Amino acid sequence: MRFVIVRSGAAGCEPNCPEWISAEGAIEIDTPAKFKGILKALGRRHLPVIVNSPGGSVDAALQLGRIIRKNKLDIAVGATRFSGCWPGMEGCRANDGTGAPI
Repeated sequence: MRFVIVRSGAAGCEPNCPEWISAEGAIEIDTPAKFKGILKALGRRHLPVIVNSPGGSVDAALQLGRIIRKNKLDIAVGATRFSGCWPGMEGCRANDGTGAPI
């Protein structure tokens, strides 16, 4: 599963554009550890989690659910559409300087 901290690029939302954690892909054994890393990077900020997953490891999914519940995070099923550069896209400069601060 890939986790990305996302900030809406909707017109007119600045300076209060919504932010969330996009969680996309299959839930694998390392997914809970990756999610803990995202939460650590966020510090005290609590963002909702938007999940788009075909399934995966049941044990890892249960661990992920426990982490979400422990941190009292809101969660919903949905998909994040990226404009410009996608996370991990090499050489793309379309979104330079527009990322949400962690």
